[in-house]
Amino acid sequence: MRMAMGQRVLGSYYPGEGFLYRMGALTKLILLFVWGVLIFWIQSFPLLIILFMGSCVLAAIARVSFTASPLVVLTLLFMLAMVLAMNTFTFDGSGEAVLGAIGFSWEGFLSGSRVVLRILFVTLLALVFITTTRVSDIMQTFVCMLSPLRRFGVPVDDLAMIATIALRGIPLCSQMFMQIKDAQNARGACLGRGSFVQTVKGSVRIFIPLVVGLFRQAEDMSQAMLNRAYGIGVPTSLYDARMSKRDLIVTICGTLLPVLLIIMSCYFVW
Repeated sequence: MRMAMGQRVLGSYYPGEGFLYRMGALTKLILLFVWGVLIFWIQSFPLLIILFMGSCVLAAIARVSFTASPLVVLTLLFMLAMVLAMNTFTFDGSGEAVLGAIGFSWEGFLSGSRVVLRILFVTLLALVFITTTRVSDIMQTFVCMLSPLRRFGVPVDDLAMIATIALRGIPLCSQMFMQIKDAQNARGACLGRGSFVQTVKGSVRIFIPLVVGLFRQAEDMSQAMLNRAYGIGVPTSLYDARMSKRDLIVTICGTLLPVLLIIMSCYFVW
């Protein structure tokens, strides 16, 4: 089953040019990990808003396509709205009364907003990383990072291959789903409309071809790996794991910046 070449999926690599594409995969992965951990140490609400706006700018530069998977985006926003509501409203009579026993907590609103901003920040950075980095580069980066574990008999290359297949499989499955859905709609199928029974029957028309297509993709992939003698001998790679001077400077500065922001947030807590 062939994928449409012009079809984009949220979380898939999209070729382009710019500093985000020229940056090494190892540098982006390190910065993603550092910022993803240290963002939860920043307590200043204004700083979190600034960082969130910065991540939005990076997502715009990377041309992350949110309209390609609206259901995923709406699900995430709904979950974040629930998190904010659970922190904002109280049901024990505390806080400012809104309706009966339901109260509004300003501190809970700020606390929930911080959580939402952190999750959105990390999610946008992860999407930028996946959109601007080839899957093969991600795999080789994992291999380089886990290579010291070879001394203890850990199958580093197999683990990297599993991670790569998982990363590639998510957008592939989404692509196949949208293609099958468009094909069924073109044939006059009423998907997502009508009664519950009709909706279930319409879903069967999608999921059966989807499962068959995924099995075919898995069979083609396994045959391709066998043809390339995967698992026989020591694997080799042309990937250069060494950081350039530019990537090294970006990594150091990008690691020190969140530490500086954490120190600043200690004096500007809101």
